[in-house]
Amino acid sequence: DGASVSDPGQGEEVYVQPIGREVVGKMVEFAHRYEIDLELYSAMHYFAERETWSTQAHREFFGIEPSIADFTRLWERERIIKGGLVTTTPEEVVKAKIFCRHFDDSLCFSWARTPAYPGVDFINILAPEVSKGKALEALASYLGVSMSAVMAIGDGTNDISLLS
Repeated sequence: DGASVSDPGQGEEVYVQPIGREVVGKMVEFAHRYEIDLELYSAMHYFAERETWSTQAHREFFGIEPSIADFTRLWERERIIKGGLVTTTPEEVVKAKIFCRHFDDSLCFSWARTPAYPGVDFINILAPEVSKGKALEALASYLGVSMSAVMAIGDGTNDISLLS
C-alpha cells in the first residue's frame, strides 16, 4: 500500500511512512476494549496477539509466520508500518466498521477481497500520509529512474496516487 519500500539485497530502507506511536497505542487500546483482533506489521514482523483464522491464512497463502505478542506495549518498542483487520463473520464486519469510524480522522483504511477467500474482508490500516505514488517516486529516485520512464498498474481505489 505504499507505506514502506526497501531494497532487501542491500538491506536498505528506501521509504517509510509508519503509523505514529501514539496512534498505534490508541488502536491497541480500542481493539482490546472492543475485542477486535488487530494485526500489526513492522519492517520485519507480522504481529498477532493470538492465533486466528487470519494467522493461519498468512501461513498458507503468504508463507508468513506470525509473531504472537502482547500488544499492550509493543508499539513502544516496534515501529509499526501497517495495521490490519480481517473479517470472516458479520460480527467482525460490524466491529471493523466501528474501528474505522473511530479512527477516521487519524488513519487511512483500504478494504480488499481476494477470490482465494470469498466473503472475507482484509482491511489495511495506514498512516494518512501514505501513498503508493510517493512510494513509487521514492523508489524511482533510489533506482535513478525518471518518473517519465516508469509504468504502473493498479486495480483499486488505493492505486489512484500510483497512477496520477
